[in-house]
Amino acid sequence: MKYLLQERMNKILMMIYENDVVPLADIMSQFNISDRTIRNDIKELNAYLEKYGAKIVLLRKKGYTIESKKRLDALYHDISQHEQHHLSVDSLENRIFLVINYLLSQTDYCSMAELCRVVYVSPSTMTSYLRTIKENLERYHLTLLSKNNLGYKITGSEQDFRRYIFDYLIDKNAPNYMTIFSPYEMTLFNHVDLENLYNISLTYFPPATYPFNDYSRKNFIIQTAIMLNRLIQQHPSDKLINDKSTATFANQSLNKMLAKLENIYHINISTNNKKWLLSKIWPNLMTDRDYHPGSAPFAALVTAFIEQIKHDAQLDFSNDQTLINDLNNHLATYLPVKANNPEKINPLMKGIKNKYAYAYKICRHAVKQLPIFKPFKLSEHDIGYIALHIAAALERRKNSQPRLTKVVILCSQGFSTSRLIEAKIKQHFYESINIINLLSYAEYKAKPPDNIDLIISTMPIKRSNIPVFYFDLLHVNKSITLLTEQLEEQNKHQQLLSHLFHPSLFFHTRRSYTKLEAIHFLIEQYNLNSEEVSYFTKNILEREDTNPTNISPFVAIPHIIDEKIKESQLLTLITDHAIKWDSQNSVKIIFLMLISPKDNNLLQQFMDWVSDLLDNLPKQEQLSYATSYQDFFKIISEDD
Repeated sequence: MKYLLQERMNKILMMIYENDVVPLADIMSQFNISDRTIRNDIKELNAYLEKYGAKIVLLRKKGYTIESKKRLDALYHDISQHEQHHLSVDSLENRIFLVINYLLSQTDYCSMAELCRVVYVSPSTMTSYLRTIKENLERYHLTLLSKNNLGYKITGSEQDFRRYIFDYLIDKNAPNYMTIFSPYEMTLFNHVDLENLYNISLTYFPPATYPFNDYSRKNFIIQTAIMLNRLIQQHPSDKLINDKSTATFANQSLNKMLAKLENIYHINISTNNKKWLLSKIWPNLMTDRDYHPGSAPFAALVTAFIEQIKHDAQLDFSNDQTLINDLNNHLATYLPVKANNPEKINPLMKGIKNKYAYAYKICRHAVKQLPIFKPFKLSEHDIGYIALHIAAALERRKNSQPRLTKVVILCSQGFSTSRLIEAKIKQHFYESINIINLLSYAEYKAKPPDNIDLIISTMPIKRSNIPVFYFDLLHVNKSITLLTEQLEEQNKHQQLLSHLFHPSLFFHTRRSYTKLEAIHFLIEQYNLNSEEVSYFTKNILEREDTNPTNISPFVAIPHIIDEKIKESQLLTLITDHAIKWDSQNSVKIIFLMLISPKDNNLLQQFMDWVSDLLDNLPKQEQLSYATSYQDFFKIISEDD
C-alpha cells in the first residue's frame, strides 16, 4: 500500500514527519479539527505504521513526534508523490469532480453514504452536488438514476460516456495541456500510467514518421486512456458506434501499440474498441509517406497563392524558399485530411485576427480569388493557419543578419506558429541568435537536443539541463523585452520611422469624411492636376471594392504602385470622426501609400512596421487621438 486511504491522515503524517515536534494546537488549527479527532486519527495512523516499526508519540507539553522516523522515508516519498498528483477536497470544483469520477468508475449503484465519504460532506451538501452533476450529464444524453435503498448510478451509451469524459472533464484549453498530465487527468485515469502511455505512443507513432502536432498527440493519449480505463473498470463496450470512414494506413502501428497495452493491463481490446479509437484519431495519423509536398496539386496551389498575393498586396514572396517549402508541407499534410474533419477548429484564431490581421486579410482575399482553392472549402480557421506562414514571412523579411547564440525553439501550437516565433526572434535578435531547429514537444521528448545554448519554449519544461526561456505567445513584445535589452534595436526603429513619415505629410481633421472624400483629400496633397487626382482616386477605390484595406478597428492602408508616380510618398490622415470603410467597419487612421515601382522596398518597410502596430491595439487607439505630428511621432516611437 503506497499511501493511506484518508487524505487528512496523509497530511497529518507528512506534517509530523517534516518537523521534529508538532504542537497539538498547530494540528488543530491546520486541519480545523478537535483534539479528540486528532487522537482518533493518530490511533488509526499508529495501527497502520506498526508494520513499518515506527510510531507517533506525544511528548508532554511539546507535541507529537515520530519514533524511528528513518523507517518511514520510503513511505513519506510515496505519499509525497501521491499528493503531487492527488486532487484535494478543498475546493467545490474538486469535490464535484471527485464525485463524478467515483460514479463513473462504478458499474452498480452507489449509496449516499459512499458518495459522502468520497469528499467528506453531509448528505444535504451531496444532494446539491448531485443536482449539478445531473444537469451536466443531461447535455451528453447521460442520466443520473436514483433508487431508494440502492443509491445513484449514471446510465447511458458507452459512446456518450466517452464523449462526456473527453469533452467535459478534460480541460483541453489549459496552457500546459500538451506537456503535463494534470491532477484531474491522473485522478480520472488512475488505472493507467499516463507517462508510460505517452512514451509508448512515441515508440509506435514516432514524430519523425507521424508529423501530427502536440495538441493532437495529447488528444490521442487521452482518448486511448479513456478506452483503457473504461475496459479496466469492466464497463460494457459492445455497442460502440462504428465509424465506417476509418483509414487503414495507421492500423498496423495502432494494432502493435494496442497489443502492447493488452499485455501491460491484462485486458482484451476488441475490434469494436479499435475501430472506435481509430475513428477518433486517424485524421491526424498521416505518415511521411502519405503526402508529397512537391506534387500537384500542392505545388500548383502554392505558386498560384503567392502570385495572387503579389497581385493583391504588391508583396513578392516568390524568392522566399522557406515560405514556399512551409506552405507546401502545410497544404500537403492539412488538405488531404480536411475532408474528414471539415469543422476543425483553430485554437489560435482569435489571436491571429487580432495580432496578424493584415496577414490574415491578404490570405483570405487570395484564397477567395483563386478557383483552385474552391474544392477544398477552406474556412476562416483553415485560412488562419495559412496566415501564420505569411505573417512569419513578413517578419522574416525584416532581417537576415548572422546570429551567434545557438537556440532551439520548442512550440506545442504547431509548425506554423514555430515559424512565426522563429521570424520574431530573428527580427529582434539577428546579431546574437542562431536558431538551430524548431521542435514539437514530442520531438523534444523523443530526442532531447544537445550542443545548444538555450531553449526558447512556449510551454513549461521540467528537468531540462539546458536553460529554458518561456516565450509567451499572448505577450510577444514582453517576451522579446525580457529576452534581451539591446538598445541598438531602438535606434534602428527610430531611423526607420524617420524614413517613413514626414511632418508635411501628416494631416488631422475634425470634419466628417466619407471614404471617397478622405482618399481624394490625401491624393490632392500630392500636387497633382485634377485629371491625375481623379485617375489615382478611381484606381484606389476600384481596388478597395474587391479588397478593402481596413486591417484593424482603427487603421486602413489604401495604396497603389504606378509608373505615373515619380516620387513615392506615405500620407497620414487622422480624423476625429470615424470613417465608414466597408459595410461593417469604420476607421480613424488612414495611411495612404503612393508608390513608384522603383521604390517597392518603401512599401515593404511600411508593411513590416504596420504589422508590428497591429499587435498593439492600445497604441492604435492612442494614435487615433493624435492631433499633431509631434504627438503622432512620439507615440509611434515609444517602445511597446
